[in-house]
Amino acid sequence: MMNGLCPVLLLSLFVLGSCENVVFNINLDDQPADFPHYWEECVGSGHMLLTSRVDWREHLAMVRRDIGFKRIRGHGLLDDDMSTSLGPNVNSYINVDLLVDYLIELGMRPILELSFMPNWLSSHPTDKGGKTVCHYVGNINPPKDYQLWGNMIAQLGEHLVGRYGEETVSEFLFEVWNEPGVAPTFWTGTQADYFKLFNYTSRALKGVSEKIQVGGPATDCCPCWIQDFEKFNKEHKIAYDFISTHCYAGGRTDFGNATKLGHTIAHAKSLISSPKIPFVITEFSSNYIQGDEGKAIAGIMHDLPAEAAFLVSLISQPGTGAAQVLSYWTFSDVFAEPGFPSHNISFHGTFGLTNIFGVPKPSYRALEMLHTGGEQRLPVYGASTIDLQSDTCHCLPLLNSTHLNLFLHNYAMPGAPIEACNADIRLSGLGFPHKSASGAILRRIDEDHTNPRGYWIKEMGMFSGYPTIQQKKQLKKASEISTSPVSGDVTGPTTLEFKRVSVPTQAVAVLSVPLFS
Repeated sequence: MMNGLCPVLLLSLFVLGSCENVVFNINLDDQPADFPHYWEECVGSGHMLLTSRVDWREHLAMVRRDIGFKRIRGHGLLDDDMSTSLGPNVNSYINVDLLVDYLIELGMRPILELSFMPNWLSSHPTDKGGKTVCHYVGNINPPKDYQLWGNMIAQLGEHLVGRYGEETVSEFLFEVWNEPGVAPTFWTGTQADYFKLFNYTSRALKGVSEKIQVGGPATDCCPCWIQDFEKFNKEHKIAYDFISTHCYAGGRTDFGNATKLGHTIAHAKSLISSPKIPFVITEFSSNYIQGDEGKAIAGIMHDLPAEAAFLVSLISQPGTGAAQVLSYWTFSDVFAEPGFPSHNISFHGTFGLTNIFGVPKPSYRALEMLHTGGEQRLPVYGASTIDLQSDTCHCLPLLNSTHLNLFLHNYAMPGAPIEACNADIRLSGLGFPHKSASGAILRRIDEDHTNPRGYWIKEMGMFSGYPTIQQKKQLKKASEISTSPVSGDVTGPTTLEFKRVSVPTQAVAVLSVPLFS
């Protein structure tokens, strides 16, 4: 595993070169910086009716256990299939309570996205040609009566406070609508109509309890509407507790640029009037395309090792940490915006961290390792200066209570040049380098390791149909993190070196070195 060979990644979307050599110097005597896990604050979900499914709940329990997510957020809390609101002053909170009860059981909380419009309240009901979105027919029109909307929201707030208590509900976040700037996909009204909706929502919830947290504008474009939203609320004395937007690294083309996305997040945060106002990114990913049947790489990237490398690269960017919440879209392929897949059932390019059968994808495993990797970050230096030699091959050094975890990642946005790399890793400041040298392990995510989709293609013939129970077990086995022992060379009383650690293109390699004092 450490022979310095440069593996070839057989994907046409990446422009491959030859090997390059890099050097990473890490000194454990350096002062580490705090490294909060803001990406664990929330994760996205399929629409809310799916939350009653057994498999949805199993997958959520998995990511809660392995990745530590604290909240979930998804569309459609007010859709007719949830029966949350059936008419003026006629409500049913059975499905809402089932969701919240389960989240509390797991030690989680919701971000309750207040969407879409109950048909009875819509200015354009579905049976009269009103526009809808997604397979589950969410009504995307403004209300016919904003006061009735406010009453409905107040009643929901009163129910939640009555059932769970004011302190618990104060830990929820209420986000008004989803992507109102994408007209007419998610909202047929104007910006002014959305601000009016927010006005009635905020006043309704704050009328129940000042402790309830409400925010928006939930736009699809990371910096969009932030300043207009704050200006409107301040002019009309409307309370808001956080700013929320979505930040994707592109769509069908020009996607997956982790560096650019980090800069965009930092820029969006700078537009918020006060650094004390939380910046809550309720959706992000390498791109917003799914399931393109192989027609575009964007549609399958969510299933690839490249998505894992994208995530580690993005989280390594200094600007990304400007967000207090960075919610990956989504945790599971139990997700039905276009309906469930009818072909390539095992890996269809849906957004989830697991496939529809709960098989962890490479992205899942990357976040799982980051979860335990540590909450302190050490600086890393190149051969002679702080400027490292590679454009794509980098090192994120994290400390936990027992190990130094070096997240080596070699990533470039699709279409950009990239080479496999060999990394020489030089550690100093170790207490007992001989012990550290003999206890190190290397975990890999790449084309040949921790890659269930690759196994499905190479070993299972990329069959399009429904996997058997045994085949599901095989895929889960293929998804397990590939781990091997490695040995370092002691080069001094407190120094240790690992030579020529190979990092393929679009890959993650995590070198974990035990620490002894």
